[in-house]
Amino acid sequence: MEHLLYIAYLTRDPEREGYGWKGTVIAQRDELAELLNDNPSLKHRLDETTAGAYLTACKLLFEKSEEMSLLKS
Repeated sequence: MEHLLYIAYLTRDPEREGYGWKGTVIAQRDELAELLNDNPSLKHRLDETTAGAYLTACKLLFEKSEEMSLLKS
């Protein structure tokens, strides 16, 4: 989730590009699909877990964007 937000943030900044994160996102999606296939009992918690991961990723991205803004100054 965090990597998806990084891609969205970085591709909006013309001085940076988020394309390097795409491979990571694809690999993690594949790992998640395999994990869910191997452990179908995890699927019932997917919505709850995804919501929590999204909030955490937003916080991390906010912190990272502040750091990157400071580096530009």
